[in-house]
Amino acid sequence: MFASLFAEARFSDVVPLRAIAFQVLYLLVAIAIESFVLRQYLALEHKVAVRYAATLNLLATCVGWLIFFATEPFLPPAAKTQVISFVFFEQFVPNLWVESLSPIVIFLSFLIFLGTFLLKWQGLNYLEILLGKAPSQNVTDPLEEGKYRGWKNQTQGIQVNPRFNATFVANALSFTAILGLLFLRMTKLYPLFQ
Repeated sequence: MFASLFAEARFSDVVPLRAIAFQVLYLLVAIAIESFVLRQYLALEHKVAVRYAATLNLLATCVGWLIFFATEPFLPPAAKTQVISFVFFEQFVPNLWVESLSPIVIFLSFLIFLGTFLLKWQGLNYLEILLGKAPSQNVTDPLEEGKYRGWKNQTQGIQVNPRFNATFVANALSFTAILGLLFLRMTKLYPLFQ
């Protein structure tokens, strides 16, 4: 009874091996780029920077897939077909959503970048707290704030948290590299991706 049902299905037809392989490739590229940036901006050792980047990227990937699988059932059938077809089979199905796909993809890409950045930034903060490496907060004396501090100290401008800056640059560079790989993959310019 079941033999005829599964006779035509192969393992590679059921499990999206190409999607899994490319996800691993994107993770490796992101970890390499982000560990370099974290090492440069936060003065971390090589191993620590790689561990931080790997932890943050695995967290972002797991949360991203959980969000994908949680929101996918609520999509309209035509949109669901497009998303599943693109994610698992690397092609779009001709339907009503094809014409309006570009603005949706651009908007979702921006949201994914912003969400991934915020998740990695907060993840880095919590990771340092969990590891006991969080920098101590500088407590200033309120009496010292009112005193004259000189001309150079008055015009410091906006001070950016180094973890915020490092996470933003690392996320931007890794997203740029992954978009380049996606472009090569979609245009089939590189023989490895064919």
